[in-house]
Formats: sequence, C-alpha cells, structure tokens
Amino acid sequence: MQREALLATGHSVDSVNKVELYVEDPPFSPQSFQFTLSKLSFESESLGRVSNGQYRAIYYDLKNPPQSNSFFYLNTINLGVTTNASRGAVFSIYFFDGPTVYTSTTASGLVYNPLTSFSLYTFYPNTQQQIFPELLPTSNESIVFVANSGTLENVVINSANFVFLPTTPTPGVSQQELAVYYVYFIFFIFLLPVGLAILIFREFLSRSQVPKVAIIIVLFTGMMCRIALAITTAHVFDMNVLLSSIRGWFQFRNPLGALGPTLPFTFFLYWTAYSPYVLIQLAGFQDVQFLGHAAGVVEAFFVKLFPILMDVLTFFLLLRFRKSGAGFVWATFYFLNPLAIFVSSVWAQYAAATMAFTVWGVYWMSREKYARAALAFVVSGMIELVGFLPYVLLLTRTARMKLYKALLMCGLAIIPVFFYPPEAILIFRISLSLAGFISGQFSNPGSYTLLGNFPQLAILNKLKPLLLSQAIVLGAALVEMYRHRLNVENLVFFIALSSGFSLLFSNLLTSWVWLLPVCLLFATMKGKNDLGAFVLVFGTSMAFLEISYGFGSTYLILGNAGYPIQPPAFETISNGSRIFSIMATVLAVLLLLYLRYGSGQPARTLIRTSGVVLSTYLLLYFWLGVHLV
Repeated sequence: MQREALLATGHSVDSVNKVELYVEDPPFSPQSFQFTLSKLSFESESLGRVSNGQYRAIYYDLKNPPQSNSFFYLNTINLGVTTNASRGAVFSIYFFDGPTVYTSTTASGLVYNPLTSFSLYTFYPNTQQQIFPELLPTSNESIVFVANSGTLENVVINSANFVFLPTTPTPGVSQQELAVYYVYFIFFIFLLPVGLAILIFREFLSRSQVPKVAIIIVLFTGMMCRIALAITTAHVFDMNVLLSSIRGWFQFRNPLGALGPTLPFTFFLYWTAYSPYVLIQLAGFQDVQFLGHAAGVVEAFFVKLFPILMDVLTFFLLLRFRKSGAGFVWATFYFLNPLAIFVSSVWAQYAAATMAFTVWGVYWMSREKYARAALAFVVSGMIELVGFLPYVLLLTRTARMKLYKALLMCGLAIIPVFFYPPEAILIFRISLSLAGFISGQFSNPGSYTLLGNFPQLAILNKLKPLLLSQAIVLGAALVEMYRHRLNVENLVFFIALSSGFSLLFSNLLTSWVWLLPVCLLFATMKGKNDLGAFVLVFGTSMAFLEISYGFGSTYLILGNAGYPIQPPAFETISNGSRIFSIMATVLAVLLLLYLRYGSGQPARTLIRTSGVVLSTYLLLYFWLGVHLV
C-alpha cells in the first residue's frame, strides 16, 4: 500500500488513515446509476512454490543495508550469483529501496545458461520501475530475481558489494561559459591536432630523414591535447566504473570492484598507472574539482594515464618500422588523430592498448624474435580477445616453418593467462559469447551498426555474421600460410580485416580505434601512402560521429549534472544512430578497400576522401535528420 500511495501522491507515505472512493458520472449523461460498496478488504497473498521447486520470483530480504546520504550515493551493486533455472529461462534483477524499485539495463533480460551458472552481475540502480510484475516483497530493502520466461529453481547470492561514490557539488554554468568550454573542447580534439598533422604531411612525406625537433613537437602537441582534455572532460559512466575499481582496490584491497566484460588484467594496468596519484595523496595533496565531474582534475589525468601511455608507445613503435619522412607522417597521423585522442583522453578506454601490444608483437616478429612477439600478443589478448588472433597465427606459422624451439617458447607465452583464474574464466565466457553459445552484450549487432539499426537487415543475424566473417579471415590466413606466403605484412593485413569485420558486426563502439594503428602499420610496411592519408580522414570522421551521435558533447563536458543548456543543433537531430551506422560502414569499407587499392597520390586521396565523406554526411543529415522527421 505504501508503494501505491507513493506512486499516487509523489511522496513517501508512512500510514494511511483515510481512503476515499470516487465514482464519476460523465457530464450530461442520460442514464442514472447506483453504487453500493458492500465490502472492502486488503489482501496480502502468501508466497508459495509453483511446482517442484520452480519459481516465478525469488526474494532476498536485506537487513540493515548501507544507505546513501548527502556525501555518498549508491553507484553500483556487484552481485556474485549462482543460478539454476529451466533451460533458456530469461530473468531480471530488481532492487527495492523502501517504496522505490530499481532495475538496471545490465541486469535485465539475462539468459540462463548452465555453462555459466555462476556469474558476476553489475547492477546500476539508476532506473526506477513503475510496475513490478510480481508480488511486492515484505521487507523494505530487497533484491528480487524475477523470471520473465521459464522458471527459477534456485538462486544463491554468493556476494553482494554495495559501491558508493562521493557526491560532487554542481556549480552553475551559463550558456556563454558553455560556449567557451565547447570551443576549448573542439580546439584540442580537432583543430590543433588535425592542423598540425596536415602541416607535417605537407612538409615531411617525401623526406628521407626527420629531425628530432619535429618528433618532439608532435609528441609535445599530442600530450598537450591529451592532458588538456583529460582534466576537463569525462565519459561519466565509464569514469565511475574506473573510479569504483581503483578506489575499491587502493582503499579496501578489494578487486571485486573491477567486473567484466573488461578483463581483470586491464584493471590492473589502470591501477599501476594510477599508483603515483595515491602517493601524492598520502603526502597531503588536495585535488580540485572541475564542474560536476566525479574525479578531481589531477586524479582524472592519472585515471586516464594508462591509455595515454599506450598512445605514446604506439607512436614510437610506428616510428621504428620505417625511419623516413613517410614513417614519421603515419606515426603522426596516429598520435594526432582525433579518434585516438578522444578514446584515451576523454573516454579513458583501453582499446588502443590492445593494438599497441599487437604492433609491438609485429615489431618483434619482423625481427624474428618470436618468443617476445608471442608474449606481446598474449598481453594484447589479455586486454581484449582480438589480440589472440595474431598469437594463433604466429603459432601455426612457426609450426609450418618447423621452428620447433621457437614454437615451444611461443607456446609457453600463454601461461600468464592462467596465473589469475578470474582472468581465464572471463576469457572463456567471452569466447563462448563470441562463438554464439551464450548471449553477450557485445557479440550481437548494436544500435550503432547497420544490422542492429535497420530491422530490414535483422534476418542476416541468423547467419552469425561475426562468427562467419572471422572464420573466413582465419581460413584465408591459414591458406596463405599453407602456401608459405604468410609473411609479416600479410599478417598485419589479416589483423586489419579481422578488426574491420568485428567492428561492422558487433556492438564495439569504443574499438573503432583498433583500425588506426594496424592500418597505419600496414601503410608503413607496404608503402601504401593512400591508406595512410585516409586514416586521418577516417579517425577525424569517427571521432566526430562518436562525440555527436554516440554521447553528445554536453555529456562529455558537463556530465549528468542536468544543466538546462541546449546542445549543438546537429547533435539533437532524429535518426542520429542511423546516420552513425551508415557513415561508420562507409568509412570502414573505404578503409578496407585502401588496404588493397590506391592511386599512389596521397595528397589527392586526402582531399578527395574528405570531400566524399563530407558529402555523404550532409546527404544523410538532411535526408534522415531533417527530411524524415
């Protein structure tokens, strides 16, 4: 009754002293009626079994759970749950906090699979549910498992961690101040890096040598852009995930704040880069806040330090492959690429680290240091599974070449995967998801892909395009290996193909940055200057699309503070996700075509592709965003 009263009145009600029943007759009705209330009772049904231990819902009442206050708010609930249910059952998790019931997108529509009966679920109590499909719990604080289809047989909560983050004050921001922040954001993510990259392209492409001062200028500018953005912008959701993991470890020595689908080893790398900030905090340093961001200004930089360092590593690795003007230009096109800057310094994502270790592995492989290459590929795979593809190809290549000693050393490189069991278990689960044996949030086309955005193409999902495309790429690589033609350059080519198809057929929005280093590496090794030139167009366009139609610039600058400020008009048009999916597909197809073809005139390629991409975007903008409203 208290919950119904809350929904009716909009505020909490402790007791109900009076109930009034209104019966209305429509105005000017020619009919008369009589209403007699003979009985009014309040029922409270008891819970019981459906049959043979099969339940529609299982309730866990909480005694004295931690509560939010004016200084801390509940950010996540990490649940370790062992579930037994009917085969193919779909269930959801609810959290009751007094009369308010919460649900979470990460804990709804969960498909039971006996292969993964024990799972770790991250529950974000940020969505209030108006209607609860089962009987209300008897306790004020409860966690409830409800079967949407099928039945639940048994649910055991092995662990429940309530993660609280400190509340931050929200200063007032005027429209004029936002305009200054927006210009600042655009300058450091687009204008400055792209402008310098084009100058480097015009000045050094045809040179045989590059002075050290030019490398220092590019390194300084790239770091300046990253630092300027790291301390003033944030992807709120992912920043809270990283802060929960980091603070959970350094304050409580608890690794359970670092949950999947991100692999545990990746969180360890974030912790390592963050550790200097812990030392300066112990020395008495007091950080300052920018707007309403959860992390302080200096803390935000150290949270993002790991992906920033991976960008620096990739820059120097690309320089090592070809010590000429062209090699320097393509390394610059990565380090000053808006997509690389956005993913590491604004979004704080680790996707670039995957390819940094992949490029490192290719570097050692080109110098016939196969054991070092294998270890680099394994580290890449321990960050994201795509890194295991070159490792598998390296193993089969060394076996085909009958390098048995190198094969043994390469095989031993996989041992670190099993040092930490949660790492190996999560790799196993993600592999099952990608293979289609269990459902996963990234293995199916999402709202930013053609197959996930257009219902007319949904029938193609039955063909498992992700699994099919990866099988074709792997098969083609094995055929090349059988013919003794799988050299290092061809290996990079197949990595690029695999990455491209993975992005086209899966829900990996952050991983479009994969294509930057691997394609620039291929352009450096094969002398494909057209491909290298187009990578700058590709990265700039993808960064614009992700900022505008993936999140919105106001979200990245201001967060969830709820300022009554209008974002730029082009970010609020309808069908933004469709524009993104079509543009991303066009850009990916062009990039994959440049892996094989090109005119040999990179300057013209840069101009032509810029015109094609801009024209395509304007066409989609006015067609889908303005006309079809």
